[in-house]
Amino acid sequence: MARTGGGLSRGPLLDRSSLLVPRSPPRYSSLLDAEFDRFTPETMINPLLAAAMERRVYRIDEADLAGLQKAASPGGGRRTSRFVALCAHVWKLLARAVGDSEPNCRMAWILEGRRCIEPSEGALDMYMGNVVTYTSREASVAAAAGAAMASVMSRDRLQELVDWVEVNKTAYKDGGKWTEAVNLGLGSPALVISGMLPFAIDGDLGFRKPRMVSPWLRHGRLGSASMMAVPCPSGDGSWFMGGTRLWPRLVEVIEAGPESLLKPLTAVSLGFEAPHGSRL
Repeated sequence: MARTGGGLSRGPLLDRSSLLVPRSPPRYSSLLDAEFDRFTPETMINPLLAAAMERRVYRIDEADLAGLQKAASPGGGRRTSRFVALCAHVWKLLARAVGDSEPNCRMAWILEGRRCIEPSEGALDMYMGNVVTYTSREASVAAAAGAAMASVMSRDRLQELVDWVEVNKTAYKDGGKWTEAVNLGLGSPALVISGMLPFAIDGDLGFRKPRMVSPWLRHGRLGSASMMAVPCPSGDGSWFMGGTRLWPRLVEVIEAGPESLLKPLTAVSLGFEAPHGSRL
């Protein structure tokens, strides 16, 4: 709209009743209830630990994503999604970073859930609001090193989450906060990955297409590591991986060696600056 001066071809969908509604009475399992915890000063890491966290932005090329997808696919005509294949690769990096310091590590995924509940394909594309779910898994480091992830999305889980929020939403009215327990990062090392890939981000405000568009999240004094995958606006099939919270040891493992698939984003790689040649 800012670029063309025109209106929207389709109006935004604001009706929450088009999604799942809480059941009466709300119902959810004790296992799901245990996945959440209150976010209080007692469950936050201290500010000095928070300051030790690092931020990074990486880029992974389309060819490398295709290679990960091929390696992670079971065969027989079935293909693992590129996001799941990338998560499996990152899980191996996490296991390498953990090493012998802890027998287990955890990964959590925050995913877009519209496809699980829309009555027909594309029916919720214009819905203005969050339709996300998450799941987490803890495994031994040895198992994580060879992990292949399957789909974690289901309508039943989203319905349980809606019911859980209905029961526990009074905490927000009192100024309280809830978060996923794995997000606190207490116990075994935990890495949270958000997949923002279904969202087409158009950052052209009249100054041509941007080289990079990515959400920016505050640290929040959480002890887990956090990464977010977003599509590159160039449309070449590559992705950006934004590391909102990364432990220094994990950064070392990700960036170890020239063969690393996740390459640190630089002015040169974005095309803003030509690589410097030798002056000799």
